[in-house]
Amino acid sequence: MKEENKKNGTVAVNLGVFDVITENMRRMCRKNKLSGKIYAIGVYTDEYIKEQYGRECLKPYEERKDIAGEFGDIIFPVNSKDINELKAVIEESIEEYLSTEYEKNKNKSKIGCVIGSFDLLHSGHIENIRLAKEMCEKLLVFVKSDERIQAKKNKTPVQSAQKRWNNLFELKSVDDVDYMEIEDTREDIVRRIVEAYKVEPSDIVMIFGSDLQEKEEEHKEEYEKLGVKIAFTDRPPEKMAKISSTKSQQKLRESKRSIKDLEEFEDENFL
Repeated sequence: MKEENKKNGTVAVNLGVFDVITENMRRMCRKNKLSGKIYAIGVYTDEYIKEQYGRECLKPYEERKDIAGEFGDIIFPVNSKDINELKAVIEESIEEYLSTEYEKNKNKSKIGCVIGSFDLLHSGHIENIRLAKEMCEKLLVFVKSDERIQAKKNKTPVQSAQKRWNNLFELKSVDDVDYMEIEDTREDIVRRIVEAYKVEPSDIVMIFGSDLQEKEEEHKEEYEKLGVKIAFTDRPPEKMAKISSTKSQQKLRESKRSIKDLEEFEDENFL
């Protein structure tokens, strides 16, 4: 029935900012994904938000659109709440969506693993996760605990590990999420995957962004000893230089707004 809904073009629609992800947004996105309908998400443009609310987002429209893309099937810009305008954009997007089917790569590893902090989820995270999913049948994401971030990076995360876990769990490219605790090693993670999914280490590929290639190559012998593969997503360095959690966190501090303020604004404008 769910697949038939998509073939028939049955649609569920939400509009949102997608600067940060809230519990209410996750709940609504989950409901619409489980309905089996084509899920269309409209993202307010920078110009619209500035004109209507007199404020700026932490992330520009293109980044917020990328984040929304991991929750819905179709993403479209919102410059107006006029029903007829929105309907025309959605109908055009559906036609394009139904006319192009994604063919899965048959040479995927059984299990892919991505590790990160994901503090203030941004489009760089999303792109890396999406590219990682193309390399494997099932993608697992290990989110670093608050204690690990504090110990390894000497800073307190903006969002708690639980919130970061919840955000990742709702992404369509992610099949499961676990924590990387302060004492966890790469060997611990591999062992947990092997035990939980009943696979061999050779079925596992550890996936990192291309910006971490030099760092992770230093652990090449360790990966070989564990019997797992290692791969890197191809992300343009010039793009990655502009996008980072550190920059979003800095902009948040400079705006003198709290994460609670951003979450309230998201919920007020998620329809």
